[in-house]
Amino acid sequence: MIPTAWRVRQAPAGAEVLVEVLAGLTKEALLAGACAATLGLHRFGVRFEDRRARHAVLVRLAEGLEQTIGLRFDGSMDVPFLRFAREGEGELSGYLTRRSDYLPSAWATDLLVRWDVQETLTESWRASGDDADANSRVLESARLLRAALHHAARTGEPTSAVGYLVDVVTTGLCRDVRGAARAVTLLLWALAGADTAETLVRAFFGGRLPDSLHAWTTVPLTEPAPAALPRRAGPTVRMLVERSFGLLDDARRTDGADPWFMALTRAASLIQCVTYVLRWVATRLPLGLAPVYGQLCELDAHYSALVAGFRVARPPLMSGPVRHARTMAAAFHAAGDTTGDRFAREALLIPRALLDEHAPLTDAWREPGCHTATLLPRPPGLLDRLTLRQAVVADAADPARWRALAADLDAQGSTWAAQVSASMAGVAEAQAH
Repeated sequence: MIPTAWRVRQAPAGAEVLVEVLAGLTKEALLAGACAATLGLHRFGVRFEDRRARHAVLVRLAEGLEQTIGLRFDGSMDVPFLRFAREGEGELSGYLTRRSDYLPSAWATDLLVRWDVQETLTESWRASGDDADANSRVLESARLLRAALHHAARTGEPTSAVGYLVDVVTTGLCRDVRGAARAVTLLLWALAGADTAETLVRAFFGGRLPDSLHAWTTVPLTEPAPAALPRRAGPTVRMLVERSFGLLDDARRTDGADPWFMALTRAASLIQCVTYVLRWVATRLPLGLAPVYGQLCELDAHYSALVAGFRVARPPLMSGPVRHARTMAAAFHAAGDTTGDRFAREALLIPRALLDEHAPLTDAWREPGCHTATLLPRPPGLLDRLTLRQAVVADAADPARWRALAADLDAQGSTWAAQVSASMAGVAEAQAH
């Protein structure tokens, strides 16, 4: 679930437009974060430096709506949080349903500051000749382990630590999918000797049970030695596999390029994570898992190839992926896959309906929308074909987009919303200097 369900104390005219823009900015940020954690932003031709202005705009808009109309998360938001630890804060991790006082701007700040720190350290490691990929993986693994163990201690359920990490990955909070996979692998090994949340936590903290936020974030971790996959971990492993294929099915049921690529990237993030877990967790996988591991590896490779193909594709957006999928489906059929089921298990990333050679691409599939336009190839004139509020989401760091939205809101008599939009133009402009 993406945290875009909010409640407000009051709703002056035009407030719904600004809340919609904030939702779009949040979805885009989480999508970009998932892309960065899975393949790296460079695979999309995007630099992290270009993200910072968008992040500042997102946080400032959330802060403004909190202060003026009382924007808060709706109580139904069963979404994980992971704090960038600060003195005086009690909970390191958990779910928004238990933290009604956790402001949307704080949630976004924690996400974006962690991302900024990870990118800054990675750049530093590369400049000094260190193994940046390995360091990033270990850093994210340690952060996520602490957060997952904290959550397990609060719930009293040892396996909830893995479920929490799955939600972190699929929401877009994870900064390095391989780090998440390493954390899950260590948890599965530790479960071999831990049947309660307390024993699981003590196994990682040298026999101690942290009693403060400072302890949770600073006491050195003791990593368990590799162990045979315990029988009690079986349901957790099945959950990992089922969630992976379930998210992929969600992507195949979408009705346009924007929702499809967002859903597909969520699925691809977990698929890559689970692929690494199955690779690392045991020297020999149980017979039932070996073919599943192969299928997940194939799907992970196809997602990577899909993204690479987008970089050289020509409009319309989906023409290349659809043509490629149809060619592969024909090859599978020629090899005996008469029902297409094997192709679907191992290679299908797009909705099955798009395989119909007689069905032309609809407008919804021809070009990216406002949530994906920052990552996928953007045809000329795309932003002019979007609504004003969609154009702001796609180009949030451009003051002209906010001014155009402000003028439109003012013309509709939404004076307060127009003033907020005009002030956001100033925020965007300040990021350019």
